[in-house]
Amino acid sequence: MTDISRKSVYSIPAGLPFATALADGIGNLAGDAESLARAMIMVPSRRAAQSLRAAFLEIQNGEASLLPPCLKLTHCVHRQ
Repeated sequence: MTDISRKSVYSIPAGLPFATALADGIGNLAGDAESLARAMIMVPSRRAAQSLRAAFLEIQNGEASLLPPCLKLTHCVHRQ
């Protein structure tokens, strides 16, 4: 069986809420709250960042946690 931390391609089955499934998967890969807080997630838009933040809050079930920063891809591209 393949170690989940070594996989490089993941999929989310159709019919699942995308942001919630993504947040849950990232949380599982991180393993603990400290590793999750050190992660950096790049998203295509502000709306995607808001949706992902809401999903992280949903899966935390009221537990306090530092969320990883969600950076818009436009912040990573240098404009000429």
